[in-house]
Amino acid sequence: MVPTGPRDLRRAEPCFLALGDQTRLPLVALLRGGEQYVYDLTNTLGTGQSRLSFRRKALKDGGIVSHRRQGPPDLLRPQSGVDDAVGGRVGAGSEAPLGALGAAEA
Repeated sequence: MVPTGPRDLRRAEPCFLALGDQTRLPLVALLRGGEQYVYDLTNTLGTGQSRLSFRRKALKDGGIVSHRRQGPPDLLRPQSGVDDAVGGRVGAGSEAPLGALGAAEA
């Protein structure tokens, strides 16, 4: 459902804010494939766990991802319907290397 009224737009604002930062988009793109361990994501993205946690919080606050503990490590997963909401566009045709993500915030 597309937000149409002021009330709908206010509820959608946290999602738009979370997706509005280009450093979070590679994380969302990776999670489109399903649930992943935080450790694996830090290796793939070439970033530290503290930076990933900061991004995770913003995406969680925006209703885009959730996490759960599976033993000691955390698992991140996309919220249901997120792929439909972003229309499969996040990560599609991206030319930026994932490793550049760590350097973007330095």
